[in-house]
Amino acid sequence: MRLFIPLLCIVLAGCGGDGDSGSKPQTTQHTLLVTKLGVGSGRVTSSPAGIDCGSDCSAAFANGDSVSLTAAAAENSNFVGWGGDASGTDDAVTIVMTEDKTVSAAFDEVPPAQVGLVNGDFEQGPGVGWTQEPSALILLASSFGISAYSGQYVAIFGPSDDNRHSASMEQVLTLPGTTPLYLKLAVWIYSEEICDIPWYDDFGFYVNGVAVERNDRLCNTHNTDGWTRGSISISQYAGQRVTFRFEIFSNAGDPLASWVGIDALEISTTP
Repeated sequence: MRLFIPLLCIVLAGCGGDGDSGSKPQTTQHTLLVTKLGVGSGRVTSSPAGIDCGSDCSAAFANGDSVSLTAAAAENSNFVGWGGDASGTDDAVTIVMTEDKTVSAAFDEVPPAQVGLVNGDFEQGPGVGWTQEPSALILLASSFGISAYSGQYVAIFGPSDDNRHSASMEQVLTLPGTTPLYLKLAVWIYSEEICDIPWYDDFGFYVNGVAVERNDRLCNTHNTDGWTRGSISISQYAGQRVTFRFEIFSNAGDPLASWVGIDALEISTTP
């Protein structure tokens, strides 16, 4: 009977084994497709690797994989947010691959900043070029009882009927790339603060949040009795996109007791 055992094993195709034919189940794959929307530009990449959109905007991932997508805006663009099978405005988002999915990434174009000052002489009125708080600071000089350095309009920082504690105005611009570079302006200072007290109004000119010119002790000995013309060196910012900010505030928490007028701002290569 032993002679028939090999033949029986061949027929049954399983003697001495576990009956496995050697094939393995295939892992389910799902496709992740990324599309880009908007007038801006940027790139989306994935971890694990596969998406680099750019050029590779579709890839297959295993069922259950967590895929992290990261958006990076190009120069002069910004990332707006995710859509489709993702949501949110953070640069990174995680997708769990349980089926084919499509994700959109939206990018907006950032308008180039104005080269040079807009409405530096204020003659276009309060609605052009400058963001002003807590209200319009660009006024007809005659409404304040003074003459402008040039033209009709000036910017006035100081006391008001609202008992304000601060006032500011700012503008985003791109500076010329030449050096040396100066901001030329006319200034009029009047303060009712006595100089031997421990609190004062504070007035400064800031570039990108850094004080470039500042008087943190405005008091009556600083009064100019009219317009005086001067300049501030801004050579270190030549060719850069910057934020110009003028601000006055009371460092004692009391309403402002000083006012500063500025006029005839211009960017120049000479002081």
